[in-house]
Amino acid sequence: STLGSAGSAALLAYSSTLPIAAAARIVNGLSGGTGGIANTYLVDVTTVEERPGYMSKLTAFVGIGLAVGPIVGGWLFALGGVEVACLSAAGVSVVNFVFIFLFIKETNPSVVSGNAAAEAEAAAAAEGGEAVPAATQAPAAPPSRTKLPLKIWVLFMASFFQSPIFVVFDTFSNLYVTERFYDGDEAKGTALFSHCMAIIGVCLFFVPLFIYKPFLGRVGFNASIIIGSAFVIVGMLINGFATKDWMFMAATVVWAFGFQLSGPVVPILISKMAPPGMIGSAFGLFTSFGNASRVIGPAAMTPLYNWFHPSVFYFLSVSMAIVGTILFWVSVTAPDSPAQAPAGQISAPSEGSPCSSASVSSSTVGSRGANFARSYSGTASSMVAYGGMPNQLDGINALLWQNTARRVGRSTSAPLQ
Repeated sequence: STLGSAGSAALLAYSSTLPIAAAARIVNGLSGGTGGIANTYLVDVTTVEERPGYMSKLTAFVGIGLAVGPIVGGWLFALGGVEVACLSAAGVSVVNFVFIFLFIKETNPSVVSGNAAAEAEAAAAAEGGEAVPAATQAPAAPPSRTKLPLKIWVLFMASFFQSPIFVVFDTFSNLYVTERFYDGDEAKGTALFSHCMAIIGVCLFFVPLFIYKPFLGRVGFNASIIIGSAFVIVGMLINGFATKDWMFMAATVVWAFGFQLSGPVVPILISKMAPPGMIGSAFGLFTSFGNASRVIGPAAMTPLYNWFHPSVFYFLSVSMAIVGTILFWVSVTAPDSPAQAPAGQISAPSEGSPCSSASVSSSTVGSRGANFARSYSGTASSMVAYGGMPNQLDGINALLWQNTARRVGRSTSAPLQ
C-alpha cells in the first residue's frame, strides 16, 4: 500500500498527459487500504478496554495529516512546482514503508507460527529444559470457513450513509454559502467555507486526541453513540435552516464535534464482533464501503441540491438519525466478543498435545507468564480474548506452556492449580 502510494505520486510528478495522470490516481486509489490495515493491527495489539482510545487517536493523527498536508503541499508547489510536491509525497510514503518494515511486528498467526517453533525451541534450550522437536509437532489444522455475522454487514451499510458526510459537505457548502449569504460573492463565500473546514480540521484532531477517552469513560460507549449522533443531527439541521453566516459556522462546530464523538464506533464494533480470523477482511470491506459511498454521495446528492439547496443538509441529518439508531441497536445487542474464553483463563493446548493436562490460570502464572504467553501467540490479544488463534500448532502450544511455567518457577509435570 505504501509503496503503491509512493509509485503513484512519482508517476503523477512526471505525467505529461491526462491518461497518465489518471492512471497515477487509479494506482493511488488501489493503494488506499492503509486505514483498514491499521485498524486491524490495533485490534491485534490492544485489549478490548484499550481499543477505543487508540482508535480515536488514530483518527486524530489522520486529521493532522489532512490539516497539515494541503498547507505543506501548497508550500512545496510554490517552491518547485508539481514535481517537488509529488516527489515529496512519494518520499513520505517510502519513509512510512521503512518504518513499517523496521518497527511493526507481524501479528498474523499463520505467518508468525512458521517461526514460532524455532524461537520457542531455542528459548527452551536456553532455559535448560527439554524442547519439543519441530518434527514431532502436529500438523496445522485446515482453516475453517467462517462467515461474517449479519450485524457486521448491517454496520457496513450504516457506514455507507455515514462516511460521505464530509465529502458531501465539502462538495456543496462553498457554493451554498456563497449563494445564500453573500449574493454570489465568491471571495466571501470561500472565506466562510475555509473557516468551516478549519473548524472541522480542529475537531478532527482535538476531539479524538483529548476529549473522546475521558468522555467515553464518563458516559459509556452506548451513550456516546446517542450523544454524538444527536450533535450531528442537530448541527446538520441548523446548517440547512441557518439565515446568517455565523449560524452556519456555529452549526458546523456542533456536527463536526459530534461526528468525532461517534466516529470510532463502527471500527470498534467490527473489532468486537468479527471472528478472529476475519478481522482483516472485515476492515477491508469497511474501507471499501466507505470509499464507495464517498464516490457515490456527491453525485447522488446533486439532483437533490438542484431541486432545493438546503435539502442536502436535511438529508444528511435524517441519514445520521438512521445510522445512529442502527449503531445503537448493534451495540446493545452485540456479544462481548467472538468465541470469548472464560474470564481469567488462558486456553490450554488441544486434547492430545504434550501439555493438554495443564490448566494455566492468569492468576497462577502472573503478569510475566501472561505477557510471555502473548508474545508467542501470534497476536497480542488472541490467548486472552479468543482462547488461541486457529491453525496454531499443538507443538508450539506445548512449548509455550512449558516455557510459561518455567518462567514462573513451576514444573509442567503436574497440572498447575
